[in-house]
Amino acid sequence: MERRELISRLATEIVDLRRPHPPRVAIDGVDAAGKTTLADELVELLRARGRRVIRASIDGFHHPAEIRHRQGMGSPRGYFEDSFDHAGLVAALLDPLGPTGDRRFRRALFDYRTDAAVDAPLEEAHADAILLFDGVFLLRSELRRHWDFSVFVRADFAVTLSRAERRDAEWFGGGENVRERYAQRYVPGQRLYLESEQPERRASVVIDNDDPAAPRVVRADQRHRDEAWSVLGPRRNAGKQAFHHRASLDEAALERRDPEVSPGVSRPACPALAFWRDPVFPRSVVPCSRDRARAARFATSSTASCAGQWATATAGSVASTRARASGRRPRS
Repeated sequence: MERRELISRLATEIVDLRRPHPPRVAIDGVDAAGKTTLADELVELLRARGRRVIRASIDGFHHPAEIRHRQGMGSPRGYFEDSFDHAGLVAALLDPLGPTGDRRFRRALFDYRTDAAVDAPLEEAHADAILLFDGVFLLRSELRRHWDFSVFVRADFAVTLSRAERRDAEWFGGGENVRERYAQRYVPGQRLYLESEQPERRASVVIDNDDPAAPRVVRADQRHRDEAWSVLGPRRNAGKQAFHHRASLDEAALERRDPEVSPGVSRPACPALAFWRDPVFPRSVVPCSRDRARAARFATSSTASCAGQWATATAGSVASTRARASGRRPRS
């Protein structure tokens, strides 16, 4: 797939996020995977679609050198555990833009180049703003719940090391020093992160970026859609969950084929709804165009109770199906 097409589809996923606060989007990945480039490209597309973008990076939330290097200049564990001020990031940026925040935030707290705190201005986010935040270690346990959508940019370490040699040679004093530092500290530190936090399992979307001209979506998760509707309240949730259900559920029990619908489209037992599957984000499930308006009306009308009954009935069907498969009697 061409890069611009993939980024355009990714921008659509982000624009479609529904939150009562500015959506907070994490662009995670190993060093030199292409996180910053991807985030900068998304900025253009999101602004072209009329959204305001708050652009920030983990580089503005380093710890001072005395903390970063307290386990040793070459320590992989020190890189993973001590490099960044996660509490400061949450307090200054993520919480203020979250569901209980006042939308007054700071983009940075520290400049690692000068090893000094920065006096970033206090800004106020517009209601339709989107936070695009790139950096390493963003899907660790301390930060995961603060993201509304996340992208993990995957690349082989051999590829990222080659990129880092070009990018960081001046900063480290030559390509050989870059290779030594990455081999000693950065790559082992990233491996600690990959093994302990498993960010690819946590991300909304995983993109293979070995070839930047032709990136590939490795995995796309449906969970962020379900979480998006959870803030809308129980009445709306009944309808929303009816057509934004989790793809990880037993779809054979939840859906039936409808001969009147074209191939690749599934219709659930409730007649007001229809789905189509996105070929780029294959686990995404959204209303098909011909029934989109009718489904939206259904979701917010008094017939939302029907969706709740449908969801309850199909959940029981799923439980029965799984119980039969395991040889256990389903609970009453």
